[in-house]
Amino acid sequence: MPHHNEAGETYIPKEHTLTAWTAQRAISYLRSQHKGPFSLTCSILHPHALLIAAPPYLRMFDPAKMPVPANLYHDMEGQGSRRPVPGAVPLTPEGLGSFIALYYGLVAEVDHWVGQLLRALKDSGHEQNTLVIFTADHGEMMGSHGTFSKGNFYEEAFRVPFILRLPGRIKAGLRLDTPASGMDLMPTILDYCGLGDQAGHCHGISLRPAVEGKKFNRPFSYGELGRSDRAKRSIRTNNTKFVLAGSDDAHLYDLKNDPGEQHNLLLEKNRKPAHVDLAKKLRLEIQAYLEGQGDPAYKNLPEIEI
Repeated sequence: MPHHNEAGETYIPKEHTLTAWTAQRAISYLRSQHKGPFSLTCSILHPHALLIAAPPYLRMFDPAKMPVPANLYHDMEGQGSRRPVPGAVPLTPEGLGSFIALYYGLVAEVDHWVGQLLRALKDSGHEQNTLVIFTADHGEMMGSHGTFSKGNFYEEAFRVPFILRLPGRIKAGLRLDTPASGMDLMPTILDYCGLGDQAGHCHGISLRPAVEGKKFNRPFSYGELGRSDRAKRSIRTNNTKFVLAGSDDAHLYDLKNDPGEQHNLLLEKNRKPAHVDLAKKLRLEIQAYLEGQGDPAYKNLPEIEI
């Protein structure tokens, strides 16, 4: 039975991999000449453990030319436990290059099949009136902070693609820095389908006003790991990230000047009072958010003890 941290080659032909099979099922639906409105979700697993690739994706990228994370040897600072890495991938720039090359190969495979999906959508005649969303549930640490996989709030695992396309309604090439989360997917979809009044039960909010350049107030995005008094919670603004894991386990990062999140401003030797004040302010933002969502956890949110 394969283990989740294995990586390597599969002898399954590229047209029969899991990615190919999943995409082909969605393409078959688009070619079925269905009538009327539809909703189609194509959930592609890769790039994800097991990192098993078929030619030509297996050797598409040169391991020696892969970018090695600048924070490879930086400690996780309590944000989580180190995840096991494939035994064939030593945690060195040379060994990591082979892992990253394999991961990028699987990304290229996904890219190919997304292209096939979009072509099938165009051929179906529904391209001009179909909202397409490309996103993911998490990223991949890929050696950053000396670990792999996910399970923390570092950018490599926490920040994901969020691409929307709707010809004639969403401007091509538009890039936004509006904080958003996966919870905003459903309200956004409902809004574009003319069903925005049905989004009252959703935790997120529609991103349509931000996409269309209208008034939109979203100062931060919220993240949560676990559902108990020991849950880790995070707020991310455009330039700042705050993580609250416990009363004596808080993290504050300046993402503009420290994109690798290697300097917890609350643990710096010359810690500034302004950083402590900002952390306490963001803790209150988390508390207010939880209370606004009707989550009783707001009552037991730990204070910051620094």
